[in-house]
Amino acid sequence: MTNKFTYLLIVLLFPFYCFSQKDSLLRAIKNCSAKDSALLSNKLSIAYRFTDGDSALYYATNALKSSIKHKNIKEQGNAENAIGVQNHLIGKYTIAMMHYINSEKLFDAIKYEKGVASATQNIGIVYADQGNFKLANHYYLKAAEIYKKTNYQRGLASIYHNISICFSETGNIHKALEYNFKALNIRENLHDSSGISSSYGGIATCYAYMKDYKKSIEYNLKKLDIAIKSGDLRDLAITYNNMGDGYVHLKDYEKAKECFLKGIEIAKPENNYFSLNDLYYNLGIVYERTNDYKNAYISLQDYFTAHDSVFKMQSFDKIAEMEQLYQSEKKELQIGKQQIEIKAREDENKRKSIIIWLSVVALVAISFFGIVAFINFKKTKKAKQVIEEQKQLVEIKNVEISTQKELVEVKQKEIIDSINYAKRIQTAVLSGQDIWSKISTDFFILFKPKDIVSGDFYWAYNTPNNRSIFLLA
Repeated sequence: MTNKFTYLLIVLLFPFYCFSQKDSLLRAIKNCSAKDSALLSNKLSIAYRFTDGDSALYYATNALKSSIKHKNIKEQGNAENAIGVQNHLIGKYTIAMMHYINSEKLFDAIKYEKGVASATQNIGIVYADQGNFKLANHYYLKAAEIYKKTNYQRGLASIYHNISICFSETGNIHKALEYNFKALNIRENLHDSSGISSSYGGIATCYAYMKDYKKSIEYNLKKLDIAIKSGDLRDLAITYNNMGDGYVHLKDYEKAKECFLKGIEIAKPENNYFSLNDLYYNLGIVYERTNDYKNAYISLQDYFTAHDSVFKMQSFDKIAEMEQLYQSEKKELQIGKQQIEIKAREDENKRKSIIIWLSVVALVAISFFGIVAFINFKKTKKAKQVIEEQKQLVEIKNVEISTQKELVEVKQKEIIDSINYAKRIQTAVLSGQDIWSKISTDFFILFKPKDIVSGDFYWAYNTPNNRSIFLLA
């Protein structure tokens, strides 16, 4: 069951890339711009998907990192989807689911509907591989609506085919047949021979479940014709086995034996033990029912040989799968360790950057405040100098005023002295008559005060400031 859905995941949901493209992509990615790195890494992941799961996962992881760095949402969604596929293929369903959901959200954020449908369909395949067909169909139908809306017919046909398998696995054969025919109609319109062959096989299986073996053989013959034209030997062996099984139920043992022998003839050179296992078993039933016990025994022995080979192959595959899982987990641990180391270095660089920036800011701040302080110091110094100069000017003015006052006082003294000296000279040269005339002008009999009872007279001296001095006569 798991192989069915995983095969559909690989074949139906992703673009086909030739292995020869790897070299050209590897050359291109060495010379591409950082912006295109995500796109080319996603393409390389798809190119390595079928041959080297580790390389596919490596390039998908690189695409994710690059797309996040350059904010390329579409390629980020593709990278998440690709990482999901690689985990899905090795059975790590929980991790695959997480990446598919991330992819769906990213595509939905940019309204990339085909991307949303692809991621949604992948989620459905995870549920189908785990046997939860109800949930698988829920996501398939959701994806189908988007494919209808965008008219993406190839995607819609693959969804219908997946839905038919879910209905077939749950026993709803009529619904399975309905969706197989829906897928077939689209594929015929697209002339998709590979898809048509797949639909024929689904329809034939549905008719076989319904016990309509003639119809089952009819569609297996159509499928056989396409397989012969395409040269698909593995599909030829499977189709011959299915046709032979239909003839066994119709009890047409000759035709059944013919189909089984043709299938063995094709499968044996290819060491296709899975087909040989079924072919030998069914051939043994034919021989047993036709009473050919010798050939029945030989077929049974061949069946056991093929079955043993299948068991060994499955064991080898399981061991290889476990080894791949171990190597994948080992690489994831290494990547995780590297990421931790890178994160630690980034954190250290961030801390250093913060310290450097803080130092620069502190230096700038100190310089700024230093310059402001220096300017203020210069201004204060200049203001102080101006005050000192003004103070000195005031002192000089005061000295000048004091000097002028002293000069005035000296001049005044000199003038007074000159006047006094002149007066002395004048007094010295006056005659007695002159003196009397002088006195008579200055003194006169003023009156006799009434309160003076004596008969004495008083002389009054008229001073220059009009003061009167009374002198007793």
